[in-house]
Amino acid sequence: QVALTREDLGAVRGALAGRVSIGLPPSLSKLITVPLTREFRRRLPDAQLTLTEGFSMAMSEGLRSGRLDMALLYNTPHSPDLEMRLLHREALVLISSEASVRLHKVPALKIGAQTLMLSPEALTRLPGMASMVGRDVAFGVRPEALGREGTGSLDVQVELVEMLGAELLVHATIDSPLVKQTDDGIETGTKDTSMIIVSMDPRHMVAVGDRVTLPVDTTRIHLFDMTNGNAIGFTN
Repeated sequence: QVALTREDLGAVRGALAGRVSIGLPPSLSKLITVPLTREFRRRLPDAQLTLTEGFSMAMSEGLRSGRLDMALLYNTPHSPDLEMRLLHREALVLISSEASVRLHKVPALKIGAQTLMLSPEALTRLPGMASMVGRDVAFGVRPEALGREGTGSLDVQVELVEMLGAELLVHATIDSPLVKQTDDGIETGTKDTSMIIVSMDPRHMVAVGDRVTLPVDTTRIHLFDMTNGNAIGFTN
């Protein structure tokens, strides 16, 4: 897309000239429209810039139809008819007053250095959680409960990517030791990381070495008592 835009601009008197249309999300547009326009005019005085404000879905369609030459999009799935490049990953945080936190305690699991927030639906399916507050538990989750939709999220490091038809299997490491049950009881691995497998939509652009944030369906997780290996009150 960028190469086509440069061709459309053409060369006039040794300088690029023509028209280029760029789409920006509303939040970013308010911050960079003025400096972007000034810098564009300084570098390309013979070219014309059109800035369009919109949401990612509408701008994706604008790119496909040719109304836009390029755009900044949020969390857009891979598309074979568009050339995409990841510019930045941004973490989202929940900000609240201390008083609000005291009034509305949010249940969560501590997994390594990360915190996995549990939804009310998850707690309904894990009635035994109330008796485990402040205690160590083992966390288990199937590949299909990761990477699709969910109320929680975890950051992982991609180690291997497998394309299996309509499914993308991603092998990734998480910053938490492996826990397994043996004949002698519960055993914790000596490494600070462990491997998990994630089932993702094949349209996602994921590569080995990427650090990605995975949605977690917390209604489908499994928790186990570290003292005896028993499942903690899971119900269907």
